[in-house]
Amino acid sequence: MSELEQMKKETIEQLEERYMQLSSEIFTLTSELKSLRKLEQPHMLSFKKKERARVLTIMNEKKRGAHEQPKN
Repeated sequence: MSELEQMKKETIEQLEERYMQLSSEIFTLTSELKSLRKLEQPHMLSFKKKERARVLTIMNEKKRGAHEQPKN
């Protein structure tokens, strides 16, 4: 099962927790980049940002889907 499929099966609370964790990791990487002017794994910053965007997209889809009524 792919990571995207696993994220889609998680609850909104789990996704929010993952979002906060990724935001914290991005903050840490950005701080390291600003202070040291380099990263050991520079690709991780863009990877984490993309993953956070995926989580946010899935969260919004779930929230929107829960509030929408089917159109007849």
